[in-house]
Amino acid sequence: MAGNVRELENAIERGVVLSSGPVIGADLLPGHITGRSFQDALLEHNPNSSLFDILEVIERRIIIEKLERCNWNQTDAAEQFRVPLLRSTRRSSG
Repeated sequence: MAGNVRELENAIERGVVLSSGPVIGADLLPGHITGRSFQDALLEHNPNSSLFDILEVIERRIIIEKLERCNWNQTDAAEQFRVPLLRSTRRSSG
């Protein structure tokens, strides 16, 4: 039980850090907590979104997943993506 509480706490903290506003969107929470896969979220995108908006959401999610795998070490994530650190940091912060 304590592990589940810690996991939820970490997910909420992550959402707070990544959110660009006062609301944490479901897209910022892990799918195993929300019960939705990333693909499900993409299919429910705003119908008024441009292709560029949708691609930005996809790119941001991929960067977030890489950061999670790298224990949020931005330098390691940037090296694995083979991109400068500045670009990966800018995209993951919204």
